[in-house]
Amino acid sequence: MTSIYPQNGIAPPPIFVRPPPIINQYKAPIGGGVPVGAAEPRPHGVLDLVSAFVGMLGFGSSRKTGTVRPGQAAAPSVPKAPPVMRRATPVSTAPLPPVRRSVWFNRVLLSDQLLPVVDHIFRRRVADGSYWYDHVSGEWGVEGRGRSGKIRPGLDLGGPLMADASKGKTGIFVNGREFTSWEAIRLRWATSVPRGRYWVDHNGNFGPEGGPAKGNVRSLATKKILLAGAMSVAQAAAASARSAGSGSDQSSGQRLGLFSDNPVLSDGQGNIGWCGHDGSSASFGS
Repeated sequence: MTSIYPQNGIAPPPIFVRPPPIINQYKAPIGGGVPVGAAEPRPHGVLDLVSAFVGMLGFGSSRKTGTVRPGQAAAPSVPKAPPVMRRATPVSTAPLPPVRRSVWFNRVLLSDQLLPVVDHIFRRRVADGSYWYDHVSGEWGVEGRGRSGKIRPGLDLGGPLMADASKGKTGIFVNGREFTSWEAIRLRWATSVPRGRYWVDHNGNFGPEGGPAKGNVRSLATKKILLAGAMSVAQAAAASARSAGSGSDQSSGQRLGLFSDNPVLSDGQGNIGWCGHDGSSASFGS
């Protein structure tokens, strides 16, 4: 009798026993025939013939489901390509290069060495963009617009000033640049300026292009402002006097004494005039 216990400390190899076959009662026996428990085959009818014909043409359910009809060879399976493994892009830790500024003056790009000097002149960091600069008067602005400010004149900043730097359509050219409508209104408020070409320096002196100075824009504008204020005060005083019933007792040519260099006279009716240095007064006007 053979012992099932190991001898000499060595275990015998395991014994593999083949499992008994599983018999399916619905599976056809070997050699063909009708499966056990299946119904007897019925004779083929017209619908069966039509279904078989459609299946032969390839419109049957076997084409959709991928099953193989009897007598048809199975299509060879195409192996799928393995997935492509892409290497991740490495992230650089190096500092990014500085972004180059884009500052244009009179349609000339300023160099990186000149930009700190320009920032110091403007006392701020000049934003990227296109600007114009008047070398004679020192005025500057955004290209396509009027005056934005004033800096030192005569700076080597950009190229020559273009006539269409402000896109003006007034016909008034100052230092080669055509004024915008708003600039022309301000200039004509100070003095009568027809269409033409003029020059204006840093101090406000102006004259025809190539000619002598005709006046000072600043002084003319100041006098206009003072005259407008004096007219308002005189008219208010005259209205107050008339309302009090004493307007007829006031003498014509009353001195208001608002300005020491150019006194203003009032006729008591709301009209004023300038009094010259020699004591003679100009004609009164409303």
